[in-house]
Amino acid sequence: AAYDLEDDPCLARFCFADGQVGGQAAEGVDPLLFVTLQYEPTWPATLLISTPVLRSLQLPFAALLRLVHARRLLHDAWAACRRLDLRPDVPAPLLRRLARVRWQVAFFVEALTYSLRVELIEQELSGLDAALCAPTVDYHTLQLGLRNLTQQLHAYPLFSTPALVKCFGQLLYLCRSVADFATSADATTALPLAELTALEKDADRLLRLMFRLLAGGNRGATARRYPHLLTVLRYNNFFPEL
Repeated sequence: AAYDLEDDPCLARFCFADGQVGGQAAEGVDPLLFVTLQYEPTWPATLLISTPVLRSLQLPFAALLRLVHARRLLHDAWAACRRLDLRPDVPAPLLRRLARVRWQVAFFVEALTYSLRVELIEQELSGLDAALCAPTVDYHTLQLGLRNLTQQLHAYPLFSTPALVKCFGQLLYLCRSVADFATSADATTALPLAELTALEKDADRLLRLMFRLLAGGNRGATARRYPHLLTVLRYNNFFPEL
């Protein structure tokens, strides 16, 4: 029979929370960019899943939640661009520039989402899953598996490199800015040149910096452990000199 998520007794122990320091959103800041997923285990699971372990397990899933929201914002921007394309009074060159910057940001977000889901979560959780399904499993084996898992999660560049942690937050803000600009242009049929140019410069600067940090950080460790991420980011040749 198909598994019914609503019948899962553990589902009630999950909740969404605000991941901001202080729990207060600044004016004009999208609070969903800070959403996290929390879980309260019951005994005897608490013997293994301590508060520090839970915080470590939360890292990739909180990032995924924020990336999913960012993807939705960029989809709204795409829909606004499509509507603008049908209007004869909208300058085509400016619209192409807006569509291109949205595409570049969306491409980066999609690459990060895939890497988190496949290269990190699925790959690292498979090891813990194998330990749980072993014919003979004991407390020490599970503890070791969780320790290895949390170490790998903390080693992922988005969580281990302070500069990339900061860039990731800026990337989420950039997605919000692209969506706001596109939807505002759709409502007013105006594409302010100065604002569009500033948006292009912000996106170009941030994406170049993130790519440079991912490609060269920790002596190229990202390229060795997560080759698909950099391969995908190089695919469209956005930054041929990098």
